[in-house]
Amino acid sequence: MSKTNITSDDILHYIESFENGITRHVLARAFDIKGTSRIFLKNTIRDLMELGLIRKSNGKYFKNNKGELVIVEIVEINKSGTITGIPTAQLFTDKSEKITIEPIEKTRKFGKSIRLIVGNRALVQVRKADNKLFGKFIQLIENLDSKRVIGEFRSDNKGAWLVPSDKKIRETYAIAGEFTMNAVNGDIVVANVTINPRTRRIIAEVVEVIGKLSDPSVISLIAIYDNHIPNKFSHEAIKLADTAQPASIKGREDLRHIPFVTIDGEDARDFDDAVWAEPDLTPGNPGGWHAMVAIADVAHYVLPGDALDVEAKERGNSVYFPDRVVPMLPESLSNGLCSLRPNEDRAAIAVHLNINQSGKTIGFKFVRCLIKSSARMTYNQVQKLKDANQLKEPLVSLYGVYDSLMNFRHQRGTLELDIPEKYIALNAKGTIESVSLRERFDSHKLIEELMIAANVAAAKLLSQKAVPCMYRIHDKPDLTKIASLKTFLKGTSIKPPSSLEPNQKELNKVIEQAKDTKYADVISELVLRSQCQAEYSPNNIGHFGLNLSQYAHFTSPIRRYSDTLVHRGIITAMEFGIDGLNTKHPVDFKAIGQHLGLTERRAAIAERDTKDRMVAAFMVSKVGETFTARISTVTGFGLFAIIDQYAATGLIHISKLKGDYFTFDEDRRRLFGRRGKQSFQMGDMISVKVEGANPLTGSIELSINNQPYKKK
Repeated sequence: MSKTNITSDDILHYIESFENGITRHVLARAFDIKGTSRIFLKNTIRDLMELGLIRKSNGKYFKNNKGELVIVEIVEINKSGTITGIPTAQLFTDKSEKITIEPIEKTRKFGKSIRLIVGNRALVQVRKADNKLFGKFIQLIENLDSKRVIGEFRSDNKGAWLVPSDKKIRETYAIAGEFTMNAVNGDIVVANVTINPRTRRIIAEVVEVIGKLSDPSVISLIAIYDNHIPNKFSHEAIKLADTAQPASIKGREDLRHIPFVTIDGEDARDFDDAVWAEPDLTPGNPGGWHAMVAIADVAHYVLPGDALDVEAKERGNSVYFPDRVVPMLPESLSNGLCSLRPNEDRAAIAVHLNINQSGKTIGFKFVRCLIKSSARMTYNQVQKLKDANQLKEPLVSLYGVYDSLMNFRHQRGTLELDIPEKYIALNAKGTIESVSLRERFDSHKLIEELMIAANVAAAKLLSQKAVPCMYRIHDKPDLTKIASLKTFLKGTSIKPPSSLEPNQKELNKVIEQAKDTKYADVISELVLRSQCQAEYSPNNIGHFGLNLSQYAHFTSPIRRYSDTLVHRGIITAMEFGIDGLNTKHPVDFKAIGQHLGLTERRAAIAERDTKDRMVAAFMVSKVGETFTARISTVTGFGLFAIIDQYAATGLIHISKLKGDYFTFDEDRRRLFGRRGKQSFQMGDMISVKVEGANPLTGSIELSINNQPYKKK
């Protein structure tokens, strides 16, 4: 083989075939490389080593480097220079595995000038040591020397600088005088952070001034900008929405005589679903129910490929903040023609559900219809009526359906994780009045169970008709995290599940055992962390959490694009019209499912970060006060504790734990003092003092307040 026919892949594959390595001399002989052609071989070996694909062993042998190559995004560079990355496939996942990037060697390719900033993407070779992941820097994947950063503008007589809102960015960026856009101290700004190609210094250029952090509405804007959430509709999309006309009865079943009701939160504005029920008088279903779930017919207004469809697909979902909503569809649709407002004719796709006394759906039928909701009710309102024994139809029958559905839920063994949600109450000026955990009533569960039944019917219909479906899938738990849960339980009185792959009922037993112990919230959190991320996919594997073999999102097309796709599938399957799935241009369900997973996680992060910042803003007035708190997370660098009365989570840095040298016990999730005097474990109740609160980053700093010693 001549040198001109040899590729680096040929050489790499040949090296891979020798488990113990091979010398350059043997390589040259194998490929008949002689004379000056040896320079080619030398350069190729050097390039393969710099890419991390091979390594040198015992001085002269070259071996395959079996470490996994992963593309990561740099998400944090702390003050000591430690670089942290997350695999790009996991960027919007709360449970992403962090990789510590090892110091970058000065190589021929990068010389002395290589410098990473947050936002760069790089190829690294991953190895595991002490249960931690480390990555050797191989090369830049995107040679991006710039990053859009949101932060607070600060200045003094020495100059101006940017303090990032992202707590993972531990450094500040200098701003030259000509790049300030007249921002003043305290302004929240958008800046392009770049590396000067000549000096290699990091500099920032302000490109937009958003407002003051003291303005409550700016807090959610930070998350919108930081997470690149589209918040302006195209002219074409707005025009389509504003000129849309109400649907007529033509081609629809008239269900306006049915007294549907909507039941939502007090602050809801877009009403996707309306419900109704009565006793089922069909022979063969004694004690059963006939329920109907009517869902806004968004597919009538949003056609495949039009401007509204393009916008909805890009956004993926609506994003909900305490002070605003970034809708998937323009408000003239989301709060107007598509919203099932009371006493107004609305287009819908409804499903008749025949449910037996045990809660199993024994029959269903989808119809395209026109409805007129009879009432807009809230969860609180319905719960008060139930508690006062003042329910009237159709609520009486709806609660009858609910009781049956809950029976079926318990029989099949749904995973019962009830994680409380933060609720932030704002006054008319947008100022935070209170922070608490949102109460959950049976009225919430009533709607949830009816929606689950409707979603199952949608998935079954599309499966039966062999029509493409965007399934909502949820894989079995991560076995390594189940093992971690079991290890933690060994240090408690709670009996761990015996099987290697525990099912829903076994995990529920663990949660039930912990119910009245200090570990209740901790166990629920650990079980939650063991779960895989729910996804959208055309390939059905079932839903572990709900213990269902077929499941799809059908009930919220105003706020989720996945549901719009399911509606189009139903329209095609039932031959309801020509506005179903576009057969001439088939949808790539797999690619869209992956995209929707990212937009869903992006929204979750933005919503969480906004609540964290609002809670921190609220807690500024509590600095110096003491509270009882519960340790929710233990790490090698400190403790996270929750002040339940304000749903506020703060960090107690390990440097603030006095009187001992603390070591992290990962298995038991605790920090223990080497002298044996103190121990801090997940679930422990402690007294804390609020040392500081930073609304810019959403961080709360705590310290131990006269914490009594706890013997190991």
